[in-house]
Amino acid sequence: MVINFKENTEELLVERLLKGFDHTRMVSWARLMLDSGRYAESLILLAGMGKAAPEEIEKYFLLSIGELELNIPKDTASQLREYANDIALRVLNGEMSQDYGFLQMLKVARVAGRDFRYAGFPEIEEDLDNLVYGRKTRRDGLTPENQKTYIREEFKLFSTMEMLDIPLSARQQEYCMICGKLSTPFARKKYSVSRPFLYHVMSCDHCRSERLKSSSQHFVKRKIIESYALQGC
Repeated sequence: MVINFKENTEELLVERLLKGFDHTRMVSWARLMLDSGRYAESLILLAGMGKAAPEEIEKYFLLSIGELELNIPKDTASQLREYANDIALRVLNGEMSQDYGFLQMLKVARVAGRDFRYAGFPEIEEDLDNLVYGRKTRRDGLTPENQKTYIREEFKLFSTMEMLDIPLSARQQEYCMICGKLSTPFARKKYSVSRPFLYHVMSCDHCRSERLKSSSQHFVKRKIIESYALQGC
């Protein structure tokens, strides 16, 4: 069996930030590394830390990564992005099951917090729950019957946006159904004869229409990709 040590390490780096993480997995990782012929002083110490405090285990895990020179980014945001891109490519290439890849992307999104880059995956999970309970969904076209195809398309769109390195500001554009342009919506004041007398609505920055389709929609993501690709030509 061929073991992808870089992938296993990235997975642990992400999951260690989740509540309830079992730090003994890092000890098992160290022992697997040693069995494969890898060597580092911190790795040897880590392999014998089965009963050590989680903080101590994590300290030597991070030291081992540096000593082994696994070419993994040091900052969390870069680690998440590299791991997410690896997951997407492996799912699309058939090297990882889509169900497992989807679960890993949900973990990435949880660790990343409000990073819009990964928001599509938890949105799909939420909408699948909404479908089960008969609630309104955020995304058009998602059904229990086509969820596998829909999730695969999400992986394709995510991977394409990452390969093109589309800025997050561009990925958050919405599509105006009136003027047919991608828009960065703005809050426009509106007045009413009843309460609330003054309120705000998000409007197209081209024609001021309120008929906007969100960047969650797959057809909007495709338009963003097409627009950005044309700019690069």
